[in-house]
Amino acid sequence: MKKIIILIFTFVLIFSSCLKQPNELDFSDIKNMNIGAEMPKVIYADEKKAIFFGCFGIIIYDLENRLITDRISEEFGEIAENGIYYECDASADGRFIYVSYLDFSFEENYDGYYHVYDTKNGRFKNQHLNYDDVEIFEDKYVSLFSCDENEKYYPYLDDVVLGHGMSETIAETEYGFVALRSDTWNAKDLQVAICYYETEKVEIFDLFEI
Repeated sequence: MKKIIILIFTFVLIFSSCLKQPNELDFSDIKNMNIGAEMPKVIYADEKKAIFFGCFGIIIYDLENRLITDRISEEFGEIAENGIYYECDASADGRFIYVSYLDFSFEENYDGYYHVYDTKNGRFKNQHLNYDDVEIFEDKYVSLFSCDENEKYYPYLDDVVLGHGMSETIAETEYGFVALRSDTWNAKDLQVAICYYETEKVEIFDLFEI
């Protein structure tokens, strides 16, 4: 019995050591990073975490503790250099991130998702999935451009939007929505906005603490 416990404990230690820790993540490039032509997207949010996609790659954010728990960026460097643009969607429960491609040179035709990132174990898997074969969070995020057409967003437009660039999408949660904003085109100035429908309260805090 003791041997089994020791083996289990050893496995847990090895597995946990493979996961990236928040204090091991590299943000050295963020200070001089430009947001680019498009603001980032919020592709998933619930009461505990949010997933952002943009110039910085993919970021998984702990909303409760207000810190970045994972960043995926290096894996896509070669893709961008080859003129291939990638898009990301999150699964309906936020565990998986699906990656699809757009090739602006039109040398290849991509159909569906080609990589799956498991946020639970921090690993990529090459897997071709048709768009219709996965359930994504898409029906719960909203384009920024439709916000001023819905009265439920009115109480937040001044506090969250006025004078700021907004994320291309905001993600609905049970209590409200999560958005990104910035008053410059520098990635280091991005802020997370959490808005609560019941109280009309807005919380704003920096995405990167650098």
